[in-house]
Amino acid sequence: MPSSSYAGRLGQRTQEPPLHHKSKKMERALAEDIVRGILALGKPLNRLNDLIDAHIADGAVKKEFKRSLGEAMAGGTVLLLPIIRLYPDLDPDK
Repeated sequence: MPSSSYAGRLGQRTQEPPLHHKSKKMERALAEDIVRGILALGKPLNRLNDLIDAHIADGAVKKEFKRSLGEAMAGGTVLLLPIIRLYPDLDPDK
């Protein structure tokens, strides 16, 4: 039975699955879509940070929100690491 393959933005199937079982290499189109998705989260997360700063006065509550927001931001970085190892040119910091 053939494994499912990455459909991409236009819903067109590719020849190989996104993660090749033998090489463990992610298909570049999928890697690019993931990077774009992670980068797209930046503005909304920054907006949430601004809202927290502007509207939450209670220090303990603000700290809890900031911790959770920081974890969300760090999660994006963690998701980028394996992609950057495979495709260094997709590193948004370079």
